[in-house]
Amino acid sequence: MLCSRVMGLLFSSLGISFALVSLASDFWVVNSHVLFHAGLWRLCIKGNCGDILSGTEYIDATRAFMILTVVTSFLAIFSACASFASHLSAKRYGSMGASISTICSAVFLTIAMAVYTAKTAEIQHVDTLYGWSFFLGWVAFPSFCIAALCHFLAFRSSPAPGYQNI
Repeated sequence: MLCSRVMGLLFSSLGISFALVSLASDFWVVNSHVLFHAGLWRLCIKGNCGDILSGTEYIDATRAFMILTVVTSFLAIFSACASFASHLSAKRYGSMGASISTICSAVFLTIAMAVYTAKTAEIQHVDTLYGWSFFLGWVAFPSFCIAALCHFLAFRSSPAPGYQNI
């Protein structure tokens, strides 16, 4: 049970780290021939960088769902930390809350990455490739899935409060 909670917290932390770095970095798409790279917030061409303004719907949707991913991930980590409390109901329901929050994080991340992938696949040029930031976003998904499974196993192995004296 303790192992499941520790592993869940570890993978949740890993997933949120990947999601945050992916969200903040500028290498979602790259083109080495033109010296071009772009993220969700900035676009750089030959060293000249500028902000990407709102108005591009798929960028706005990806940003929104990535932010939701990060927010629900913080909630999952908070719940996972609460599951280490000595009270039985905190152990049980902290793990359950962490599991549900981590599943929500994985769903939001999947929506964000799928929207970005679908739209950029339509407009991508021959020499333009997905960058490390994009792949880091996708790598966060299995981390969240493993974390959710660990939190769920910790929930299932925790005794129900109130029945320990029967």
